Amino acid sequence: MSIGKNVGWGVKLISLLLIIGGLAGIAMGLWTEIQTLRQLGIHPRPSLAILGLFILLFGWCVWTGLALWKGNPRAFTWAKIIFTAQILNFTVPGISFDGFYTGLRVYVMVSQLAPNIRVGFDVETGIHFLFSDEITNWLFGVNFVAIAALACLLREIPQSKSARPDRLGLI
Repeated sequence: MSIGKNVGWGVKLISLLLIIGGLAGIAMGLWTEIQTLRQLGIHPRPSLAILGLFILLFGWCVWTGLALWKGNPRAFTWAKIIFTAQILNFTVPGISFDGFYTGLRVYVMVSQLAPNIRVGFDVETGIHFLFSDEITNWLFGVNFVAIAALACLLREIPQSKSARPDRLGLI
């Protein structure tokens, strides 16, 4: 299937995930930022800067989704990068990354703690991570929605004289 002005239904669905998930991420980020400012006052804090970066990340998801809907070849590259970042979630001693996802996540995780195999479904947007000495277990998981979206995007070929995919189809 080729991409131009008319994109396939799979790409439209991926676009909607990026747009809706990105808007939800922006809203949650702004709400958290406002609540933090109301409780702690207006003072420079690293946590506010990190929240600002997350708001920009989710804004980038919205922009990519809108451009992908229109069949923009560069949006295909960015969507592939965004969904690649959403595939893995992991925990190792000291670090927990429970994932970055926009809109939807269906996952399987394997953990050393009971339950050893976890299967789940989330309809939400988020990015969750924690650095702590109290984290001593390991966990590894994958997001099947991100894998399916990436596979769909890799099958699509953007129509543009200036945008030629590399051998892996990523750029």
